[in-house]
Amino acid sequence: MNTRISRILFDYDGTLIIHDKENEGRQVSKLLGFDEWQTLEFEKRLKDYLENHFVLHNVKITRRAHYENLQNVFRPEEIGSTVKAIDDAITENSIVSTKLADNAKETLEYLASRGYELCVFTNGFYAGQVANMKHKGIFEYFEKVYAWDNFYAKPDERAYFRALAKTDPKTNIMIGDTIATDIVPAQKLGLYTVGINLEGRDMTQGRPDVIISDLSELREIL
Repeated sequence: MNTRISRILFDYDGTLIIHDKENEGRQVSKLLGFDEWQTLEFEKRLKDYLENHFVLHNVKITRRAHYENLQNVFRPEEIGSTVKAIDDAITENSIVSTKLADNAKETLEYLASRGYELCVFTNGFYAGQVANMKHKGIFEYFEKVYAWDNFYAKPDERAYFRALAKTDPKTNIMIGDTIATDIVPAQKLGLYTVGINLEGRDMTQGRPDVIISDLSELREIL
């Protein structure tokens, strides 16, 4: 590995925090006060939304564009809600129902003590992700949070240039769980890549420079 590494870009969802995917739809439905029929319908649409979360690629992710996407997927007038209520409930559930990945806090503390500049690079809105980080007690470890507010999302190259902040790509590591958005575009720009596999998926196709299954393994790399 390049010994000049000084910055570490962490994906957030699926990398530093773990979602309760099996119960997520029901949990959000409860926050929205849905009855049984509404809950079943919402769960179907949430699954579709999560599977096609990056439909907004190559456009700036404004709140308006985000709401339009939610409107198209959830058709809230059919299930008795509003776009804003759905968005707020998804964000609130993410804050209270996700959990830190194993050894996340200890690893961040170790990396910060070694002098690395730690950043979060997320396809999520700044306010919600920061609230989540503060709730988990890890916000203090990060110098910067690069979110998609009014900007482009990963894997768009422009999102990566923004997160690099005019630094040499070869001095950066990208750590993430998704090949298409975290690994492939980072490699194209010359970043060292670490694929974190918390769910036992096959990551060999994307060929990250290193694959780990626990954040504590970063101690052996850095």
